[in-house]
Amino acid sequence: MVEDEPAYRAFLRVVVADSGTELVGEAGTASEGRRLVSRLQPDVVTVDVQLPDGNGLDLAEELRNAQKGVHVIVATASSDPGCVTRAISANASAYLLKPFSRSRGAATIREVLALPEVPAT
Repeated sequence: MVEDEPAYRAFLRVVVADSGTELVGEAGTASEGRRLVSRLQPDVVTVDVQLPDGNGLDLAEELRNAQKGVHVIVATASSDPGCVTRAISANASAYLLKPFSRSRGAATIREVLALPEVPAT
């Protein structure tokens, strides 16, 4: 997960556990997220849009372009249509509007994991 807010990171830990999947890494910045995803090569990455050192939508697009098969879930408090459109153009597999419930987050992770592998672009 790439999330800068400690309280939301704690919430996402519970959501991942509820989804029945393993959390393999956490990052609080875009640069940490890049390094972690490159090293761990996870199946799914949750990315917050507003990060201290960059835009999570840029990071989502970069991860999708660089990592074969990775699914990106954009999780943000922004319901701005431009943000949603940008997430779609970045090939995000899902968009979660904060706040979301544990069950909605866990279901989204499971749904994304059931999608076919997405080739890097």
